[in-house]
Amino acid sequence: MTSSSEAVGSYAMLLAFRSLEEVYVRGRTVHFVGNGHRFYGNIECESASDVRVGSLAPLDDSVLGSGQEFGFQLELTLDEDMARSGRERVCFQFTDREEAAMVHQIFSEVAASIRGAS
Repeated sequence: MTSSSEAVGSYAMLLAFRSLEEVYVRGRTVHFVGNGHRFYGNIECESASDVRVGSLAPLDDSVLGSGQEFGFQLELTLDEDMARSGRERVCFQFTDREEAAMVHQIFSEVAASIRGAS
């Protein structure tokens, strides 16, 4: 188990979800829809030369106030040819283990497609 402060550490962003209505992939961009379709966000992986998906694990502390939460970390290595460079890190946190597992699987598939294309 990991605390959310340890999980985020030097990461650029923490995305915490109580519930999602839809998660879908277009190209190598993962889209999130929630809150009666009032929330929309995405993580663009098109310009990533590598994506690493950490293990899905229960977290020690709650940022959503719901008791047990689950999370994983995502690290994107950006492709300098796409006018972006360096690394971006995102920590995901969910109240629902099944949603967490679904999003983790989606990012794992995107990561595999990027590694397979190299």
